[in-house]
Amino acid sequence: MHEFSVAEGLAEAALEHAAGRRVEALTISVGLFSGVFADSLAFYLQLIFEDHGLAAPRLDLQKPPARCLCECGCEHAIARAMEPCPSCGGYHRKVLEGRDCMLVSMEVVS
Repeated sequence: MHEFSVAEGLAEAALEHAAGRRVEALTISVGLFSGVFADSLAFYLQLIFEDHGLAAPRLDLQKPPARCLCECGCEHAIARAMEPCPSCGGYHRKVLEGRDCMLVSMEVVS
C-alpha cells in the first residue's frame, strides 16, 4: 500500500506541472533501495489518473543501479540488492545512491 501514496504524490506533481494539459507520458526513476515496487506503482498511477477522469499516461519506469561504498573502500554500482562487492566479495556497505523514487520527466500535450 506504500506505493499508493508514492503514486499519489507523483500524479499530483505531474498534474500540477501540466497545468490543465493532458499528461501523455511520465518517466519515473525507482531506486533499488527505495522500497517501491515498480509494478505496483504503475498500477496505482493508472488508477489515480482514471479516478480523475483522465487517460493514464505511458510510463517509462527506470531502475538505475544503486551506488555503494564497501567497508573495503571500493565504490561500485549494483543492480541487485544481494550483489557482493566486486573487490572483496563482502556485503558490508553504505548505500550512496538508490533510495529515491522520483519523477524524471513528463510529456504533456495541449
